[in-house]
Amino acid sequence: MSLQPRLTYDDLSHTIQIFGRFDFSISKEFDNLVQKVSIDQGVGIDFSYCNYIDSAGIGALVRLKVDTDELDSNIRLLNCKDTVLETLKIADFYKLFHLEDSCTCN
Repeated sequence: MSLQPRLTYDDLSHTIQIFGRFDFSISKEFDNLVQKVSIDQGVGIDFSYCNYIDSAGIGALVRLKVDTDELDSNIRLLNCKDTVLETLKIADFYKLFHLEDSCTCN
C-alpha cells in the first residue's frame, strides 16, 4: 500500500502524512481518513515522503478543499518534493492552497 497515513497533532491542526505515491490506489483511503479528522481547525498534508501525485490524488485534495471551504477552514500543503510540486504547479494549486516549506510556486 502506498499511503500509510499518520495523523499528528500540530498547533490545533491535524497533519496527514503521505508515504509513496498519492494515486488512485489510495485516494479512497485518503477520503476515509479525512472523514475521521476534525478539519474545522484546518488540516496539513505533509508530502515529505510522497514522490508522486496523479489526477486521483489531485481530486482527493480538491474534495478536501470543498469540505474545508464549507467550514471556513484551511489546508496547508507541506514539504512537497519537486515531482509533486511540478504537478501542483500544472494544476495551479498555488492559487487554491496554502503551500509551506519547500512547497513554493513562485
